[in-house]
Amino acid sequence: RVSLGKDFEIVYPYLVTFGASGAVTLDGSTANPVPSGKICFPRGELNLLTSRMELKRDVENYALFEKGGDPLAAVDPILNLSLEDRDVVLQVKEVRASNWAQQLSIVDKRGEQIDESAWIGLVRSRLEELQKGIEAGVGLPGLAARYLFNLYSVRGKLGSLQWRLYP
Repeated sequence: RVSLGKDFEIVYPYLVTFGASGAVTLDGSTANPVPSGKICFPRGELNLLTSRMELKRDVENYALFEKGGDPLAAVDPILNLSLEDRDVVLQVKEVRASNWAQQLSIVDKRGEQIDESAWIGLVRSRLEELQKGIEAGVGLPGLAARYLFNLYSVRGKLGSLQWRLYP
């Protein structure tokens, strides 16, 4: 049984930082482990070039590992994720991780579906905002700092003290 503590984070530099908690039991052999359990994501963010999406806190965000007849299903968790920024909400509702892209739903803050062309238009307008900031000399330093400092930092905990060092 693997238990994740309250300060556990899943990090993919430049892209994802999710806090994670829960427990997973590993059955089977070392060659073919079979996980079962639930990992919850109480907080987190997804950094896209044009926006920072945060996990919605009023939704239960999780990855559920289930034992079953299909051994591949055990390593392909069921995801329930909802991320939001200032304009939109990205949702993946109870779908296998391998199929998340086909089941991705994009809605506005009122809950109305956004089609692909509207989403592309929104991303285009955000890229134009970013370009204007770069031309004004404001956007590029902030963008570089945001990504470089998140990539090259060291953090830790000593007792109740938490620390983070930047280059």
